[in-house]
Amino acid sequence: MNPPPLIPLAKGATSRLSAAWGFGGLLCLLAVARLSVGWNLPLPFCGLRKLTGVPCPFCGSTRSFQAFSSSDFAAALRWNPLAFLTCFSISLWFLLWITARLFHQRWLDKCRLCGVAPALKPLFIAVVVLNWIYVCLTLP
Repeated sequence: MNPPPLIPLAKGATSRLSAAWGFGGLLCLLAVARLSVGWNLPLPFCGLRKLTGVPCPFCGSTRSFQAFSSSDFAAALRWNPLAFLTCFSISLWFLLWITARLFHQRWLDKCRLCGVAPALKPLFIAVVVLNWIYVCLTLP
């Protein structure tokens, strides 16, 4: 059986600006979270928790985004470590992208190859499972 063909990464403007798009999306998400605190909007409910009583791996993400938007990083980490790490990673990616563009470096392209390695898939699954265990043990 032949392996599936490798699809090359796009070389267009979209791939060059993906860090900016990701950071812009994060800023919009954090702005909505901040507005929900200011306007006292009700939080969305978790369908899995409502049906089974067991929280999903992403329970507490909204509160984590709210805490992150008000720079309360300890509370953001406490609510949902995976959501906190996602916000932190996107921010770090954007800062690395800005520095690479300012200093005309190509080292960020070399790091991009590490991010698509198939060996990282089990690590990602393990992180989600560990986050789920944490959320099940800590959320009321």
